[in-house]
Amino acid sequence: MHDDPEAAATVMMAAMVGYFLASEYFGRGPADVDADRFTTTLARLLTGTP
Repeated sequence: MHDDPEAAATVMMAAMVGYFLASEYFGRGPADVDADRFTTTLARLLTGTP
């Protein structure tokens, strides 16, 4: 992941935009996952933290 920070940033941005657009459109987070849970999980995935 750290070998390509631009790709990691792109993945993060695409995930965040997709999540928040879906939340706005449907009125709730995809699969009822709230924003805090989503951002925590995305950060863990991008940093390799369990």
